[in-house]
Amino acid sequence: MIHEIQRSLTAIIMGGVLERFPKLKIVSAENDVGWIPHYMFRLDHAYEKFGAMMGSVLRMKPSDYIRRQMWATFQDDPVGPAAYRLFGPSNYMWASDFPHTDSTWPHSRKVVERDFAEVPEEVTRKIVFENAASLYQIG
Repeated sequence: MIHEIQRSLTAIIMGGVLERFPKLKIVSAENDVGWIPHYMFRLDHAYEKFGAMMGSVLRMKPSDYIRRQMWATFQDDPVGPAAYRLFGPSNYMWASDFPHTDSTWPHSRKVVERDFAEVPEEVTRKIVFENAASLYQIG
């Protein structure tokens, strides 16, 4: 599943879609997030090596488009809270996945406390609440 997401996202970024539509927002849900920082590194690396052979020219590094226009959710993923250091704290969103069977409910608060133990409080607040409220314009 992650490979299909990466292929589609690569086509969108390298094809200049996010360049042409800077207000377009992409949400990667129910895939966890540990793969994103490494994917961003590999995408930048490939663009540096082969970008001159592409049909469209990007004004930013591919990872900058991801930081600007992509949000991602995770729930019971201890890698997720730590990955903000590479992806940035403004685009990750913790999810309980309620009412699905994979949900952290009814222990969601304990999961957040455990997984975010090493994350600064202001970053935890962004990932657990503020980013989703901002993205979906919830007052």
